Amino acid sequence: MSRRGHVYKRGDSWTYVLDVSLPGQRRRQTSKGGYRTKREALTALNEAQGALQRGLYVEPSKLSVKTFLLDHWLPATKAGLRESTFQGYRSAIRRYVLPHLGETRLQALTPDQLNAFYGELLVSGRSGGKGGLSPKTVHNVHVMLHKALHDAVRWSYLPRNVAEFSDPPRQTSSGKAMRTWTPEELLSFLQFVESDPFYAAWVLSSSTGMRRGEVLGLRWQDID
Repeated sequence: MSRRGHVYKRGDSWTYVLDVSLPGQRRRQTSKGGYRTKREALTALNEAQGALQRGLYVEPSKLSVKTFLLDHWLPATKAGLRESTFQGYRSAIRRYVLPHLGETRLQALTPDQLNAFYGELLVSGRSGGKGGLSPKTVHNVHVMLHKALHDAVRWSYLPRNVAEFSDPPRQTSSGKAMRTWTPEELLSFLQFVESDPFYAAWVLSSSTGMRRGEVLGLRWQDID
């Protein structure tokens, strides 16, 4: 099915016009400008026509990241989230996302912008810019944005999820070394629980390294 469209010059730039109406519908057109040359406008028009034929076309929109997240995404997803999760998302959006990306046009968001955003959070993401957020916290912000942008694609606000192509920080461990008991501390504990009904289990666990589930799952026929 052919789609009609054309380009024209407006001032110093070129604009394309695309017919997006379906058969039997009233004619509806959309346009997008700002192209430096006629060739660029024609290339963009051809890409839009191809996407329209494949069912992947997304109409140009000035919707901002802020408006999408606060007015569209959060209200639409609230019913399917735990209250604590919803409040966490809303807090992260207001504290971290909006100050950096809120006024960005949703369709103009790029992987590079997300990478720069994550970097800023790592360096000065805390309140008042007093220090950075942990990689785990920044990664959680990325997970939330990835979900939001995935929904934006499903709802035809975006042609693709740019978070798929960003590089969020990897989650790292806290760096705290695991503390284990000394032989003296273990002996003191076993003496303390000597009269406990589960004393045998404590001895078995501490002397063999068996996991709790393995100890509790033992039966008499398992013991030689």
